[in-house]
Amino acid sequence: MFVTHDQEEALEVADRIVVMNDGKIEQEGTPEKLFENPKTPFVMSFLGDVNTFHGRVQNGRAIFSGMEAALPEDPHANAKAAQAYARPHELDIERSPRNERSLPATVRHVNPAGAVAKIELVLRDQETVVQANLSRERYLELQLRLGDAVFVVPRQLRIFTASLLNSEEQRCVNLCL
Repeated sequence: MFVTHDQEEALEVADRIVVMNDGKIEQEGTPEKLFENPKTPFVMSFLGDVNTFHGRVQNGRAIFSGMEAALPEDPHANAKAAQAYARPHELDIERSPRNERSLPATVRHVNPAGAVAKIELVLRDQETVVQANLSRERYLELQLRLGDAVFVVPRQLRIFTASLLNSEEQRCVNLCL
């Protein structure tokens, strides 16, 4: 048994990981399972950088920051508050909208140093800031500059809804786009 607060170290050396929050087990499993299929927002955020989108799930649709996606697992008419999470490497940037999941944004900061270009964007709501990590090749292809109007396209979202009756009950849906 090895106890650490260093997530990268745990993901690298462990066969199994137990993530605890306030003395309670949030999730346990292999490093890959926890990273790819977190059961709670805490586990998702604890195991690396994430972008968070606030919205709702209603009538089989997930609606976040102007983006919509089909969510047939939740066909209920009553709207439920939800959060969607995407890691920086799960976001792409386009010059024109690709589909209903294209979020209008403005380039706020560019850090092209290294193998991965880190791009900070502000969504159209002027409140939501997201981080996208692009390969060097993709960054050079887009030739991004400060102030450029672009579209953020999540390739994968993890959607968490809280039950209206029990705020501790969480449900996650992995939505590969």
